[in-house]
Amino acid sequence: MAEGEDAVASALQETFISLQNAGLGDAGVQTLALALKKTSELKAISLGPEGAKALADALIHNTSLQRRSANLRVLFKCSPLSKALGQNVSLQVLYLRYNNIKDQGLLSRIHDALKRNEVASPPRAPVSDLDKEGLAVDPAAWLEAVSAAITQGDAHAWGRAKLMVVGRGAAGKTSTVRSLLGQASRVEHLSTEVADIHRTRAQDWHPLESDHGEFDAQVRYAATQRLVAAARKGQELSASTSGQSTGDEATDRPLSPSGSPKSVGASESPEPLLAPKDVARRFSVSAKEQTLLLQDSAADRNASFTIWDYGGQQVFYALHHIFLTDKGLYLVVFDMREIIGKEQFKDGLSPDEYAKLATQDEAIEFLRFWLNSIKLHAPRSPVLLVGTHKDEVHDLHAVQSVLGNRKVINIHGTLVRPPGSSFFAINNRSPDPHRAAALRAAIAKTAAAQSYVHEQVPLAWLKIHEDLLQSDTPFVTFENVVARGAAYGQSRAAIEKMLAYFHGLGVVVHLGGSEVLKRVVVIDPQWLLDKLARVIADDMHAQSLYRDEGLLAAELMPAFERMHDHAIASRRLLEWLWEDQEVDYLLGFMDANMLLCPWHFDDEDEDKEDDDDDGKKTDAYLISGLLSDAVEDVKTEHFEPGLSCELDFSGFFLPNGVFHRLIAQCAKYAVRPEVTGDDEPMKPALGRRQAMLSFGINDFLLTVDGDVVRICVDKNAERPAMVIKVLVSMLREQAETVFGGLPWDLLLVSPTTQVAVAYAKIVEKREEGRLDARLRGPNRKVAAVSEFEPFFTEKIGALDTDEDGPSVPAFADVPALARGEDTHVFLSHIQSTGGDLADMLRLKLENRGLRVWFDQAHRAVLNQEAMLDGVRRARTYVLILTAGVFASDAVKAELECACRSNKRIVVVHEPDTHRSSYVNFGEYIDATPSFCPGLFNEEESLPVRRKWYTRRTPFSMSFSAAVFDNELADEKEKPSAAQPSAAQHSTAQHSTAQLQQRTMGCVQSMIEKLQDPEAAAQAAAEKAAEKAADKAADKAAQKAAQMVASKMEGKAGKEPEEDEA
Repeated sequence: MAEGEDAVASALQETFISLQNAGLGDAGVQTLALALKKTSELKAISLGPEGAKALADALIHNTSLQRRSANLRVLFKCSPLSKALGQNVSLQVLYLRYNNIKDQGLLSRIHDALKRNEVASPPRAPVSDLDKEGLAVDPAAWLEAVSAAITQGDAHAWGRAKLMVVGRGAAGKTSTVRSLLGQASRVEHLSTEVADIHRTRAQDWHPLESDHGEFDAQVRYAATQRLVAAARKGQELSASTSGQSTGDEATDRPLSPSGSPKSVGASESPEPLLAPKDVARRFSVSAKEQTLLLQDSAADRNASFTIWDYGGQQVFYALHHIFLTDKGLYLVVFDMREIIGKEQFKDGLSPDEYAKLATQDEAIEFLRFWLNSIKLHAPRSPVLLVGTHKDEVHDLHAVQSVLGNRKVINIHGTLVRPPGSSFFAINNRSPDPHRAAALRAAIAKTAAAQSYVHEQVPLAWLKIHEDLLQSDTPFVTFENVVARGAAYGQSRAAIEKMLAYFHGLGVVVHLGGSEVLKRVVVIDPQWLLDKLARVIADDMHAQSLYRDEGLLAAELMPAFERMHDHAIASRRLLEWLWEDQEVDYLLGFMDANMLLCPWHFDDEDEDKEDDDDDGKKTDAYLISGLLSDAVEDVKTEHFEPGLSCELDFSGFFLPNGVFHRLIAQCAKYAVRPEVTGDDEPMKPALGRRQAMLSFGINDFLLTVDGDVVRICVDKNAERPAMVIKVLVSMLREQAETVFGGLPWDLLLVSPTTQVAVAYAKIVEKREEGRLDARLRGPNRKVAAVSEFEPFFTEKIGALDTDEDGPSVPAFADVPALARGEDTHVFLSHIQSTGGDLADMLRLKLENRGLRVWFDQAHRAVLNQEAMLDGVRRARTYVLILTAGVFASDAVKAELECACRSNKRIVVVHEPDTHRSSYVNFGEYIDATPSFCPGLFNEEESLPVRRKWYTRRTPFSMSFSAAVFDNELADEKEKPSAAQPSAAQHSTAQHSTAQLQQRTMGCVQSMIEKLQDPEAAAQAAAEKAAEKAADKAADKAAQKAAQMVASKMEGKAGKEPEEDEA
């Protein structure tokens, strides 16, 4: 017997075993029971009834068993098992389905045993699966429950999670996905492009075709919960149970609470989610089908996953911020052969296989990169490390030792670890369909612990999702989704919350980094991924396109080679790559994500390459994501170094894409008229790790070295500090919109000693007046504070903020205040969301010579009467629109006072969609106080530009009031390629574009309103007269041209009729 125990115990080192119908007999199972006491690896076991009594004692001693499925009606006739369930310290899930248990005494013993177990989750009583065995409901009652759930819009946990599989290219990610799905292994397969998306459930890990049917499944579940609740209470189904959660969801958090007051923007008479005839058609079931349905709708349903198999090539890294979301689990896959050194496996590999393996240092750096990227974009998400090629690497402790010594496993604080290790080892070549059983169990358990899996999702959300999936386009406008939601009684705020939830789960793609991105909802993420992969592809994936006969037939091979050699693509090429599908949207999407920008630097020969078939010039674009593969060297022999600084990211890491996005920002900014002035712009010279560009005649060199970006301005530049401030502003924009608050330090390089010192330390000593103080840089070298004075001579404000400096010009003629006026401007805002915006605006106005009333700077007694008196004694009332502004009684009182006092009103708003202070403009319109219903019909709302580089900052020294004119808005925003059409907007109750069309191009209206009323009226009359005269002159010139043309053609007929003067 002892030998049998040891043999069985050795075999049980695997983590999953199924003994159902094994025919072991009592003696065999007794041996197994004794063996179970000796193993610590087994985590799951599925047993038949044989030998159950012998296993009871084993349960008490085994500390790793987590899941058990058994015929408990037989087992529990043996009282020792009841005791075992109460004492086992590791059991977490006990499957009781399909046991046909009807003995109430037996159910009571199960319940008591689980209750005594301190480790297991508190048992749900009564056990719903067991209740359903005895639940009999006729089809009519079933349809009644379905109708009630749909009508009331029941909310229940959706149980959805996103599983991101990431790692170095060729590390075995796709093979790991196949193992999770129980699919046969493949010796060779194509490398994944951007990503492949799969759907599966943790219950059986079988691939699911699509998201179609999710609404029906959730309706069935909701109806089941109603029936179970009614049966428990012994009551007839009634509307009183609508929206109530059963005991099994007591901890679920509703995303859109049922029964809450109707939010603004929702339809007053919402459409039903389904018509009555459709309910009967879609949900009628037989009594037998209903029984199966009730069994499959357990309250502890397993989570379902959207699996993203993410490409590991570096060229795809620029897309991380789009797809690495917080509502996900991350598998970081690595090849264990690379971790312990590929040299050990050289004899067993072909030369090609060996060459594809990374060195140990490279493999460690890839692991660090992925763990840092997840920490940046999804810091609270769980991470599981997965080591592949377990069949070749037998010393797992060696792998663990390397990971520990190189401090890889300390990077991420939410690392999920198997017992005794920091990673899961897997053999993807095994024919066993359960080869990933331990990994599956860990994923399912981890997913079940995530709060978002249990958040209640209203049926209306899933119906909207179903409607979107049934549309013919891969994306729709945000306003289209809002309109669909309003029809089902969902407010705009609820739709925004729904899209944020769906985006986090990878169900849709809806980004908020800019207005362009926010306007569009991508319904099919795989479609977007496939389109991006046609452009952002490395050499290996581009080879298939090189061989495409269509590329040759379209005579686009030179354009394709130029794109991959120099990262410049013609629109004609992009149209071909995207198969003429939604080209404008894709251009706008890539532009808004700084993956692409217009290219205006081609010479005449290059222009001809981009011409279409008719010889007409087409647009060209810089594909910044392809610069990582560019091989062109930047020639710097004529560059003369001047002021330099460093942007040091080594405190965390420098993500891929930061440097190349910065190049795209510069190329786009460099051609702005206010930047170039009358100067000829320089054509940028771009390379993999270096770029030479210019703002006007201010040339500069960008270089990336490890985790440091260096900026060096040519010594002949007129505004070197201005160049640095603009570049820093661009990087701050990236950190806020793309890289989630990425930390970095600004260091200035001494022009005399070339020592780099932290900018903050230099500023501190200068403010103390200690110019002779000497400071140390990171390399411990020393430089005096006075050496950095050239960085401060332009007086443009702090280099690391968007604040203005003394050099910003005041207005030539500051409007004089009339009798009874103390200030030019009264700033009205809600402190919680608009305080920082108001303070920034105050500084800008005061720097230009205006007097501003601002509550946080008010020195006298501050109460409501003081604020209202400030409104009355101000020339102009400025309303700052941020989230919740009209919920403030103080703001409404100030606005009403301004209206009653007949004050000039200027409205400004937060335009940055990534900020919590931003809301869709429709919400402002909906919440407009009743005492000023025409506020937005009479006044244009101006977006307040925060970033320095988004305003007019002329490098030609011709500063004027135009600088201030564009602090709020440079010019009327032109609709981008991705902006929805007017026809698309017409379906929405309120249109953002409608307001943008009324948005002023500059703040000149504010200046005019600040002036004397009579002078302003006279100026307006003169302007109108001048405009009329110009119009009349244009018409006269047009008539004269028509007459000349008529005579030249020999048509000396009668002259055109006179227009009315």
